Amino acid sequence: MLRRYLNGEERCALELVRRHEPDLLSYVYSYVENHDDSKDIVQEVFKEFFSMLRSGKYTEQGKLFHLLLKIAHHRIEDFFDKKKLHDAHFDSAQCDSDWVLIPEEEDAEAFTEEEMKLFRELVHALELLERKILIMRYHGRHSWEEIGEETGMSANSASHMYSRIVRHLRQEISGMMKPE
Repeated sequence: MLRRYLNGEERCALELVRRHEPDLLSYVYSYVENHDDSKDIVQEVFKEFFSMLRSGKYTEQGKLFHLLLKIAHHRIEDFFDKKKLHDAHFDSAQCDSDWVLIPEEEDAEAFTEEEMKLFRELVHALELLERKILIMRYHGRHSWEEIGEETGMSANSASHMYSRIVRHLRQEISGMMKPE
């Protein structure tokens, strides 16, 4: 069937999907527990598989279904990684009204209103993961281990990223506030 597909018989792709889609849907659904998300993930699995076939990266070692399960497992992991980041997203209105973020060592009174506005803008411009780490550490007072678990990185990596983010924010603020 695969050779026929590679030789140009497109209907063989439909037959492969028809054969394996129900079992893949069942497998994916057992993890994500949402029918629409399961269908989306299975669609991504087949897109990746057919791309792999066309590029010549697939070798017929082992069972085809096992490869599809392996791809599905990776897409499920991606799904949950994206979901974690999405769940941690704070919209800008919440950030502006519910909390004020300032560097830990500095006294809040040391900042002018203009500096605080610039700081908030810089925080909102950070990538989602960076913003999440900053918020969890400063505002939520989470440990490095908790941050590492939540973000899927080591505690040491989270600590280094936090330090880099704070250093970057301080440099940006001091550069913006220098008199011309």
